[in-house]
Amino acid sequence: MNTIIPKQDKYFSSDEEQWECSYQPVINLFSCGWMEDGRCGYMNDPPTNSYIQLCPRPVSGIYRPIDTKGRQYVCKKSSAGSRHTILLMINYIPEKGRFGRKSKKIMFFGLNQGMLCEEEGVLTPEDVEWDEEEPPIDVIAGYGNCFVITKSGNVYSFGLGKFGILGHGDDETWQIPRQIMSLQRQRVKQVALGKFHALCLTYNGKLYSWGRNDQGQLGRGHVSRMEVEPDLAAEINTERDCVLEVACGVAHSLAIVRVKRRDNSVNDCVYGWGAHEQGQLSSADIRFSSKPQHLRWVMKYLEKYSYKPLHIVCGGYHNMLLFLPARQIVVWGAGEYGQLGDGFAWDNPKPQVVPNVKNVIQMSAGMRHSVAVAGVGGTDGIPEVWVWGDNSYGQLGLGDTDIRLQPVLLTACRRMRVTSVSAGDRHTLFVTSHKPLLVRDQPMLRDFFKILEEGGSKLIRHRLKLELKRHGMDPSLLDNPDKVMEGQAGKTDEEIPNEDFEEGLKYCMDTREQIPQLMWRRKGLECAYECPALGLTAVCMACARRCVRSRKLVLYLRKRKDRTDTCDCRTSGNCTCAWTAVREKIDSVIERKRDDGLPCDGCVGPDTVRKVLVALRAPIPVDSGDVEECLIALANGEENTHLPRIPAHIFEKWYRQHYQEYEQDDA
Repeated sequence: MNTIIPKQDKYFSSDEEQWECSYQPVINLFSCGWMEDGRCGYMNDPPTNSYIQLCPRPVSGIYRPIDTKGRQYVCKKSSAGSRHTILLMINYIPEKGRFGRKSKKIMFFGLNQGMLCEEEGVLTPEDVEWDEEEPPIDVIAGYGNCFVITKSGNVYSFGLGKFGILGHGDDETWQIPRQIMSLQRQRVKQVALGKFHALCLTYNGKLYSWGRNDQGQLGRGHVSRMEVEPDLAAEINTERDCVLEVACGVAHSLAIVRVKRRDNSVNDCVYGWGAHEQGQLSSADIRFSSKPQHLRWVMKYLEKYSYKPLHIVCGGYHNMLLFLPARQIVVWGAGEYGQLGDGFAWDNPKPQVVPNVKNVIQMSAGMRHSVAVAGVGGTDGIPEVWVWGDNSYGQLGLGDTDIRLQPVLLTACRRMRVTSVSAGDRHTLFVTSHKPLLVRDQPMLRDFFKILEEGGSKLIRHRLKLELKRHGMDPSLLDNPDKVMEGQAGKTDEEIPNEDFEEGLKYCMDTREQIPQLMWRRKGLECAYECPALGLTAVCMACARRCVRSRKLVLYLRKRKDRTDTCDCRTSGNCTCAWTAVREKIDSVIERKRDDGLPCDGCVGPDTVRKVLVALRAPIPVDSGDVEECLIALANGEENTHLPRIPAHIFEKWYRQHYQEYEQDDA
């Protein structure tokens, strides 16, 4: 639905010259979620025949060879609609005689594009025919239709025209982009789309609306079946006040309006109108919901803490407002799928701050899920992506289909520089930097190169190489600072997996309850699972992913009354991920890179026996007898493997029995 990019810096620049790149670019568009109709930009995986893409995967179809004019395009912006996607592409190769301006084009994929309403979708990206003399600067996807804003401020629309949403004065469907002639004399700044209604904001602060109006979502002061001609919204005095931004849900609308008061002071206020059944309009008077109303609860909340509204987006039935100076998100509205991120699963008309998500630079609201990009300037300088809400179709990209009631860090995006996100009905898009990561940009190597730039001698270079080797990295990287890093996201069309464990879910939630990540997860409603095959009625999220993952599970939400509501897996005696101080030390060793180069499997093998025992017994020395005794135990490990290996929880039991360590672990 709506997306924003409120911050500009090295990787978030609107300057077209910043898109020039002397290296071969990486694929800079990723998607996840429901793949039916091609809305994700690729076909389903034949071996599994699944229509769900659980982790972010590159949309390789946007990559095309250099054309006859020497141009090659990368994705600048994406917009996810209900069952389709539209892209704004930009040429990254320098162009002569254009004074820094770059050529652009439009691509699309999915259903309801180009009058494909009930036909099989476009499974891979295709170009939209477009006049190069009218360069596009923004694209918006709606419910089976698309809008394009050009540099001159004109608006074009095409696709499904039900209820007159295309703005052409009728309800016809159009196969090709057609200019909205009634807005020809206006310089359009923004277009926001609901399910069957549209809002249009001009550069002089005027607000136009058209489409379906059965809930008063057009803001014209009355209710009607539809209004096919764009016209000004009521109750907003554009001679005195200025509309800064607009957003649309399924059947409601919001706007940030700069109001000029009698003392000539100005104040940015939030207005809303339209549908209100799930708290979308907060405190608005439902008797006058067809007129733009000042949302008092929202403004009182912001004024209480001296916050200022900056940007606003709408999901299907919920809203997200970014405010200054904290750059955090306020939410209200529908919450039955956890899309408010407050830990509960019910609607809430009262505004509240989304916890843990700070320094937000971009956000998007889907039909029932939410996404935010935050935290530029961390330890590695790569933005963090937070997701929450409905995940029935894998649209959160977390590798599963479990609902998330609170914001969760999407660890797959730690391997890419995400510049914008767009959430649709059942899929999510991620646009990343198209510039490949060079050796000198590698976070761990930055300090090394800084030392060398200050005049490091051969001895210092040798010492730095030894340090790299000690960390399992190639020492020769220091000799090639401009080399493109291998294995980075977007170099191939392989999906980007998440880290093995979600934050706070590495161990059974009942055994590490006091850490901050778990205290927040269990503050409101908690996701729990039934395991009928084992007779378990309440299994925590961690045990569901590790202990009983091969069993059929039934997800439900519960409110923990007290600590007596424990995880049945833990009390059954068969838990394989219970936290102890000994277990944590074992995992810290075996999760390092294996000597044989294979990925970590959570087991102790002959190559790690001595290292594990040294970590556990320190400062007591470990002799060869201890190692030999342990190897004998390992000989009875898993079969059909090239090396005998034993799971960490079984190794812990052997260790305690062998050394008779039954004392209480440290808290």
